[in-house]
Amino acid sequence: MITSPERCSVSDRTLEYEKHRLLQAAPPRCFIYTVLRTKANADPRRSALNTSPLYFMQRHLQNLHFIFGRNPQGSSQRSALRVLYYGPIVCQCDVAAATPFDTMRTYFLKRVLHAIPLLCVLSVLLFLVVRSAPGGPLAQAERNPNITAEQRQQLRARLGLDQPLYKQYLDWLGAVLQGDLGRSIKSNRPVAEMIGERIPNTLLLVGVAFVLTIAIAIPLGAISALRQYSWFDYLVTTLSFAGQSMPVYWLGLVAILIFYVWLDNPFTGGPLLPAGGMYTLGAPKTLVDLIWHMILPVGVLCATWVAWYSRFFRASMLETLNADYVRTATAKGLPRGQVIYGHAGRNAVIPLVTMIALDLPSVFAGALFVETIFSWPGMGRLFWEAARGRDYPVLMAIIMINAVLIVLANLIADIVYAKLDPRVRYE
Repeated sequence: MITSPERCSVSDRTLEYEKHRLLQAAPPRCFIYTVLRTKANADPRRSALNTSPLYFMQRHLQNLHFIFGRNPQGSSQRSALRVLYYGPIVCQCDVAAATPFDTMRTYFLKRVLHAIPLLCVLSVLLFLVVRSAPGGPLAQAERNPNITAEQRQQLRARLGLDQPLYKQYLDWLGAVLQGDLGRSIKSNRPVAEMIGERIPNTLLLVGVAFVLTIAIAIPLGAISALRQYSWFDYLVTTLSFAGQSMPVYWLGLVAILIFYVWLDNPFTGGPLLPAGGMYTLGAPKTLVDLIWHMILPVGVLCATWVAWYSRFFRASMLETLNADYVRTATAKGLPRGQVIYGHAGRNAVIPLVTMIALDLPSVFAGALFVETIFSWPGMGRLFWEAARGRDYPVLMAIIMINAVLIVLANLIADIVYAKLDPRVRYE
């Protein structure tokens, strides 16, 4: 904390630089300090060099380290220790322990405050993009010869589409801030109710696929890196390239063709696996039937995600295994398992956090192509139906919730960074 300019003896930039330097040299527990000018009774005959704050800090660097590293009261309460020097400078160290929790809380609040204007700008841009798309929710009514121009105008007025764009945006924003996501233009149902019905289905499908992907991709990438250029590494690399090159919608159609059309169930004589839906029509809803319907969509999602995650973790693991600290830990005689999982693996997973954080919002948004191909009643299919029908309230609700989740996912990734890598510090 730097005092006002008239009370500072040097520029704020210089003091900030010295504070950063001292905090870097101090122990992990960092504290706040201020540099103040003494009263007018200071001796003006002393040279500016010997009485400068920088000279004072360098001369009393050990004392400052002691002050920075020790809290005399042994608690987080604020205490002060004044160190006097022969000159017009007094360094007052307010020893207020800034615990990692306080630092992270401050960083979290800053990020949240920065996200508010970002989301506002995004809402404006997305609103304009959605409303400028060709067609509209009344496209079918405009082509219907049985509906007169006066009736079409009444429909536009009832839906608020006759208002200027800025007025429509302000009305939508005011309703959202009050917790009202609007009503669907097509079904006239509350948007929040429609999303609430689809979220559990999407969380079940994409969540299971996401957990299975992490459980499969990380071991595959680690083993492939530890056995570089072996037959296992070549096999995983080939399958990963194949999974990355195949579009998910094409893979889904091929899976239906193989497991629903070509292969038969040897016990019932019907298809080996169902082609879509969550349950068998006309049959009681059981857990076994649900799992049976989840095999194909979950398998398609896992095949695509595992291909990317395993290759990314393999590259990160190879880079970490060649680091100096890993070779040092091996030379010191640490067990191989501790070196691989305790040192190399923990640091190799840090870049993977970015990919996972960016993919987490898809748990809410759903896999658009997979849910559409396999007729899974989730968020992805709801978004596709709303996009086809130009259902503006549903589209804006899904897109904005997904944008909020992306911002939160990046914030969670930063917090996980600090937990996994002790070198990362947020101020």
